[in-house]
Parts: sequence; structure tokens; C-alpha cells
Amino acid sequence: MYTLVILTLSVIFALGVCYVFKNNAKGIDTLIKILTIAFCALGILRFHLSDSFPEAVFSGSDIFGTLLRWGSHVSYAVLPMSVFFDSRLFKNAALCFSLPVAILCAFNFEHLMEYFLSPLGNGWDTAPFLRYALYITELLLMISVPLLVQRRDSHVFNVKDRGEWQNLALGLPAMLLYMMPAYIPQALFGTTDIKIEAFSTLHLAWIVLTVCEIVILYLFFRRKSKKDKWVLCAFIIIAQLFHSNSVFLRGFRFSRIPLQLCCLAAFFYLIILITKNRRLFDFCYIANMIGALVAVVLASFSGGALQFWNIHYMYEHTMVIVFPVLALSFGLFPRLDRTSLKSMYLIFSCYFLFCLVIGLAINAFSGNPGCEVNYFYMLDYDIAISYIPFATFTGAIKLTLGPVTVYPILVGVVYVVFVSICTLYYLLNRGIYRLIDAYKAKRLPKAEIEKVQV
Repeated sequence: MYTLVILTLSVIFALGVCYVFKNNAKGIDTLIKILTIAFCALGILRFHLSDSFPEAVFSGSDIFGTLLRWGSHVSYAVLPMSVFFDSRLFKNAALCFSLPVAILCAFNFEHLMEYFLSPLGNGWDTAPFLRYALYITELLLMISVPLLVQRRDSHVFNVKDRGEWQNLALGLPAMLLYMMPAYIPQALFGTTDIKIEAFSTLHLAWIVLTVCEIVILYLFFRRKSKKDKWVLCAFIIIAQLFHSNSVFLRGFRFSRIPLQLCCLAAFFYLIILITKNRRLFDFCYIANMIGALVAVVLASFSGGALQFWNIHYMYEHTMVIVFPVLALSFGLFPRLDRTSLKSMYLIFSCYFLFCLVIGLAINAFSGNPGCEVNYFYMLDYDIAISYIPFATFTGAIKLTLGPVTVYPILVGVVYVVFVSICTLYYLLNRGIYRLIDAYKAKRLPKAEIEKVQV
């Protein structure tokens, strides 16, 4: 019954919109964009609601359901990319992939809903009728938006164009890989008995693969248009936004609020995508990159290699690194200059103070006798010393503020060390610029001579 309801409502809705806006191209364009934003907002909200799938499905116990969820998750990036960007690849993906997956989800509605209504979920419990209404609305939008995009743009997959097939054959697997929910590997293969530890083979393989990803994407897109480069970066940012928010599938905790530098990067990058703000980009390229690199080096893993938290950790920090490196390499933003360093100092100082105040407040009112949150490792002295054992002197002074203890020297040392590393990273980039310019200066005369001779 629900399948018929969803499909009927989707068709009626799409036809109704086309009829109302048949002579208003601007109006239908605006409505489609609003509907797409609403669809993405429902996707973010869904992470906060009860969902037992990550807790109940392991080792291929529901392969078809796993593939359906994976495919539908890709739509959170494919639909906005097809609506907001003039990209044939994403429009083809919306029509040829997201739309059929949405229809399959409608035909398997009852089965998928079982996970949302199961008591095993960690998110917020809602009344069943509300959960039904939300998921029906999500599927309605997932079906109707591709249809409306086709109507707006008169887009048709060019079956006679070999390049169209090649782009979809290369692009779709890449979309699936990049938009893979962190619970998919354990749902298909289990968490495995293979351990992943700091500087183990798997840890080093992750680092190598991240470098290879950046190099491959750069080489593939370096001669593409500026528009295509922004399309790539936009997809990475949207994927990162949904990936960062997916931690709430495992339930709400204060420590999962995206205030850590690497978690907050997804929101910073989204602002950069919308505003093209250079100074915020400069801050992210320096501070977020250093935060991510520190997290990669001091990686914290647990349990089997394919468990949710390990996959989430690796995906998130990879995404934090990839966007700013590619954006700067593609020339989407100018090189760092002295103002870039000043911007980093100012924004980071405000952010650091904010984290200190909010962190102390959360630890004071959470009811947890330990540290509920530990931003920059500055709120828990014992953990900080486990990373920097030579800094025991930072415990010389401590202030007790109600239920929490503050170590002012530790806070100051963390700030100075991080800012110093960021400054060195800035100077390293400036040095690389000089080397690149010197290399180009040596090659340019030779190239010009050869050109004249020809």
C-alpha cells in the first residue's frame, strides 16, 4: 500500500509543479532548489532519529537492504549537485541511478521502515506516524526532484555519446565510494578480526591512499575548466557534510557535537563553497590541515578494522585534507600571503577561546565525573601528558571551577604549540612557492626558445 501511495504522490506532485510553473522557468528553478535543500535537511535530521541498521546488520545479514541504503545515501550529494550545478554527469546520475534507487526503496518501504521503528536504534525515538511521514516525504522528494530537473533542463541521457557512458562508468563508482556510509563495510563483511593500530600496515596504507587520491584527482582535473574543478570540490564538501553528521546515528553525546576542528571543517567548507571567502579558506588551509594531519599521525583506532568508528575516522580526516589541497592546487584560491597568516591567527584565537569556554561548560553541566569533551587535549591533564610526557610542568598550576579543573599552563602550551606548527606550515608553503617559481623560471626561457625555433 505504501509503495502505491509514494509513487502516486510523487507523480501527482511532479505533474502539479510542472503545470503550475509551466510558463515560469525562474519559479520552477527556485522551487526545485528549495525542495532539494529540504531533502538534504531531512537527510541530516534522519541521522538524529532512531535507526537500528548500524547496530543490527553485520556480515551480509541484509545485503539487499545494505545496498539500497548505500544507493539512497548517494542521493544526498547527487541531487543537490544535479540541481545547483550544470553538470551532465550528476544529472545523468540523478536520472539513471538515484531515481531507480528511490523507486526500489519505495517497493521495499516496509522492510526499510523496520530499522527505523526497532528499539535497537540509538537516536531519538519518534511516534511511528511521524517516522512514516518523514520517510515518505524523503522518498517523494527523491523521486520527484530528478523528474523536475529533467523538466527544467530538458535533460536526456545521450545514449549515442560514448563519452557520456564513460563519464558515468567512471563517475558513479567514485560517487558510491566517496559517499559510502561508515556502517557499510561492517554491514557487508563484519568488523573483521583484523586489528588496525597506529603506524600499522593498514594505518600507513590509509596515508598512502590519501596521497594517491589527491594526486589522481589533481592529474585528472588539472586541465578541466574552473567550473568542473568547483563541481568536484562541491561534491567533496557535500559528502563530507553528511559524513561528519553521521556520527549521530550512534546516538547523541556532547562529545559528538561537531565542534572539534576536523568535525567543524565540513561547515567551514560549506560556507567557503557558498561565499568563496578567501580568508576563511586560508584559515582552513592552515589550521584545519594541521588539525587533520595531527589526527592522521596520532590516529586512534579501536576494535576490528572495518567497524563504524574506524571507517568514519579515516573518511572524515581524508576529506578534511583533500578539499583545501585540491582547491589551492587548482588555483581556485590564490596562494597564501601574510594576510593569510593574520587571518589564521585571528580566527583560530576566537575559535580556541570558544572551545575552552564551551568545553568547560559542557564538562561542568554534563554530569559526567570525567571530561565529557576534551577539545585540543587541553581539558584533561592526564590524556594530554600521555601524548606529551615532557610537559608535566603544565600541571604546576590548576584552578578548580566547580566540578571542573583547569590547567592554565597546559591551555597556554596547547595554544602556542598549535599556532607555532601552523606558522611553520605557512612558512613551508611559502618556501614551496619559491621553489616552484624558480623551477618555472628555469624552464620558461628554454620553452620560449624552442617555440621560436619551431
